[in-house]
Amino acid sequence: MNLTTAQLEALQELIHAAIDRAARALEHLINLDVYVETSTIQALMPLDISHELGLQFGRVQLSIVSVNFSGPLNGTAYFILPLEATAYLLSIINREQICAEGLNLWRISTFLEIASILINHILETVIDQIHQPLQAEMPIYRQTSVESVLPLTDLVGNSMALLAQTQLEVKSLPFVGNLLLVFRVGTFNTFLSKTPI
Repeated sequence: MNLTTAQLEALQELIHAAIDRAARALEHLINLDVYVETSTIQALMPLDISHELGLQFGRVQLSIVSVNFSGPLNGTAYFILPLEATAYLLSIINREQICAEGLNLWRISTFLEIASILINHILETVIDQIHQPLQAEMPIYRQTSVESVLPLTDLVGNSMALLAQTQLEVKSLPFVGNLLLVFRVGTFNTFLSKTPI
């Protein structure tokens, strides 16, 4: 399945609006200016997703929060940060120096809350766009390498994913996070049919 240039541009505009909305919520939470820039959005097959993320992250450990959603669209939304970047973000929020080795259960729960806010705002933007509700499950946190990011057993055949890579900047000190939306191909077509081009 190939996306037209117009479809990709429309999806990029939607994701940019969603991430900007999430950034404003994050600003309110941490009381700091937050800038989020969305780069290109790619329509990829499962093996291509693994390859693309592998090029970026290699074998570094990641903090991953995922939320499964269903309705007119079925899939999973992910927010992904390298472990060191997670510690940096929590250092800003808690106003104390935190290293990756110091990510205890309490600190991870804080990161889970932040990532959930980002994902929820993204899903809310999609809901506003398609004018139909989505049912979201509870967020799940995992600390793992890129090989375990995607449930590839659920992505077979013509399954399609959108990979939107974002850069988050707080007080001019950048770190890179990733938003990954995974759709099954049938509901992905529904999404496109309801996206104004």
